[in-house]
Amino acid sequence: RKAQLGVPCAQMGMLFLIHAVPGCPQRRVAEQMGVGESAVTASVGRLVKHGLIRRARVDGRTNGLWLTKSGHAVVAQALPMVAKIEAALSAGFTDAELDVVQRYLDAALHLGDLS
Repeated sequence: RKAQLGVPCAQMGMLFLIHAVPGCPQRRVAEQMGVGESAVTASVGRLVKHGLIRRARVDGRTNGLWLTKSGHAVVAQALPMVAKIEAALSAGFTDAELDVVQRYLDAALHLGDLS
């Protein structure tokens, strides 16, 4: 929740990705989130400005992204919230039913790949 963490949901997604893949290139963030690189550049700028990530060149043209100490703290605060939401959403479903939902969501995500 933005009110609790001070970070919009889309930017939390970026923080989770950078947490999982330290040094993640901006291009990969755009690909994983299904958005244009210009949108990622703008969000990265805001996250850098707020001290949550740092950006550094990993080669002549590629920026890698890392969480700062503050960024790690926000992710650590968010993870229990995500776990609580996931538990509430999956309550009452069997593992087999959740597998069907996961396959459906995966297929929906890849619909854009068909064009």
